[in-house]
Amino acid sequence: MKKRLSLFASSTSRSLSEKKYPTQHKRRLKSFLILISLLCSAFKIFSQVPTVNGPSSGTTGQTSYYTVSYNIMPPPSATIAWAITGGEIVYQVNSAQNASCVVRWYYVPGVCNVKATLSINGSSSNRTVIVTGTCQSANAGNDITICSGTPTTIGTPGYAGYIYSWSPTTGLSNANIAQPTASPTQTTTYTVTMSPANLFQNGDFESGLTGFNTDYGVFPNGDGSCGQGVWGSIAVVTDPRSLGPQWCSKSDHSPTGDKMLVVDASCGLNKRIWYETVTVGQNFTYNFSGWASSNGYDFNQALYIPRLRVRINGTDVLTNFSVPWSPGGCSQWLQFTASWNSGSSTTALIEIIDDNRNDQGNDFSIDDLSFANCPTTTDQVTVAVGSAVPIVTPSGPIAYYNQYETPNSVTLTCTTGATYQWYKNNVAISGATNQSYIVNFSGSNIYTEYYKCVNSCGTSNIVTFNYHGCISPADYPVPIPQTYCVSTLPVTLTAPILTGAQYSWWALNNPTVYSFSNFSGNTCKLNASSPYPNEGIYTKSDVSNGEQIFMFYTVVGNPGCKARKELAVTEMIPLTQTQLSPNPSSSWLTLRNRTPIEEVEIFNVLGSIVKRIKGNGSSTLLADVSRLKPGVYSCRIMTARGVETLKFVIQR
Repeated sequence: MKKRLSLFASSTSRSLSEKKYPTQHKRRLKSFLILISLLCSAFKIFSQVPTVNGPSSGTTGQTSYYTVSYNIMPPPSATIAWAITGGEIVYQVNSAQNASCVVRWYYVPGVCNVKATLSINGSSSNRTVIVTGTCQSANAGNDITICSGTPTTIGTPGYAGYIYSWSPTTGLSNANIAQPTASPTQTTTYTVTMSPANLFQNGDFESGLTGFNTDYGVFPNGDGSCGQGVWGSIAVVTDPRSLGPQWCSKSDHSPTGDKMLVVDASCGLNKRIWYETVTVGQNFTYNFSGWASSNGYDFNQALYIPRLRVRINGTDVLTNFSVPWSPGGCSQWLQFTASWNSGSSTTALIEIIDDNRNDQGNDFSIDDLSFANCPTTTDQVTVAVGSAVPIVTPSGPIAYYNQYETPNSVTLTCTTGATYQWYKNNVAISGATNQSYIVNFSGSNIYTEYYKCVNSCGTSNIVTFNYHGCISPADYPVPIPQTYCVSTLPVTLTAPILTGAQYSWWALNNPTVYSFSNFSGNTCKLNASSPYPNEGIYTKSDVSNGEQIFMFYTVVGNPGCKARKELAVTEMIPLTQTQLSPNPSSSWLTLRNRTPIEEVEIFNVLGSIVKRIKGNGSSTLLADVSRLKPGVYSCRIMTARGVETLKFVIQR
């Protein structure tokens, strides 16, 4: 009975309470409904996923149009963030409800992507685009001439998707753009290197041990394949010597940056020093490139030389690439390259392995790894730098003695410029628009002319030509020189010194025994050689009753009127001079003299005559010695000038 009364009281209490507090229950219900609504909204928001619509193929340098659709339309406040690989956005709409973009593809064929990310939930959609087309080549532009201190632009408009590098960097505003401003102080040839974007994340190792994988340990902890120690370890440093004195000091290969991958080779089979997987397009040809340099000292035995192998998707594309020590120092970097066609592959696993597993030597560095489907190309341009104020040489004044002048012209040359115009007496010379101008002399009057050059850098100095009339060769004041004896040769000949003079030297009668050399202004060297093989040049004291032969030479001084002033060179010749050949001989002797040979007698070592030959009026005589026994003999040659004795040998 009490239990029933208790239950009745409790029910009555709740009823009275609900009637007493109706607002509190309504608030609870409203909160519950709001929570349900928020949960539904959140579900709706996170269910909204964008989809990129547009072409799945493209052409290098061309544009493609892309839009976004959704399973549930996002609210007006939502936006889309576009991200492109392999191209650049030239137009975009970011409002989620009508998002779109226009993409211009880089000039590098390959696999590209268009990605759209929704702002309200971070969901995204990616569209893969296969871009085809032609690889581009470096073009440094045409050679150009500038005036000193005047900058100029070199190169040609760049192609998106390529990296540019110029060398030398001297005088360039930026060595890593397609068209830098060049301001060299002297004529310079610049080389531009144009490389496609690298598919490797950290090919130059400037980001350290990131962006790739390895089977090696990190220095000083090796991979254990050779036991405990540093064998089978790698490190990224600016200088191998920083890891220990056993390695030489060097700089990295990169034109920019300063880091390299240093390798202490592993003893393990197929241990990968470095490997990375990249996305590739089907049926593309890709180019792999890397640089390696030995770290050891004079380790050139095959046992110690690294032998690199490159493998792509399990297939060797390069084997047995040796990295020897360079005798010139350890700074020599060697390039190793390979090409690979992707075929039906959409990814490429590139691996580098050292097949030399020796734990001695076998230490090296790697740098600037690249993988791209366009080759690296180079081109050159020369920037010629002219003087800020043009200069003409010779600067003059130049004297010309008309009638007897040789040569009868002179060439004027202006310093470098882009354009040229020559003037005579301040009047432009028609057609004279080259860097050099030839002034031709003529006439016998007395007058003065003035020449100058105007090029793109300004106006040059004025060159004065003074023309002097000559009445006769005697007007040229050259003294008659002395006579030289061949015993004094070689000798230096000297002509008078004249202001602004130029000199020419030559010999009369085209002598073959004498020659000129060491030309220097008004002097030259007169040389003599014997006209007789195996004989000397004789002076008067060497012979008696000799004869004199005079070789006459004309000295020409310029400018000036030419008088024939001769140098007499006296040659003293001995009375007789016979050539005998061959010596030794086995069958025949040939004797030659400058005068007819009258008779020849041959004696043995005992002084007995063994053969006598009469001459036939010729200066050449043949002697049959085939029946003479081997040994030493004397040959007496008789001519109108005297008797001469020579020795010869019979040998068989």
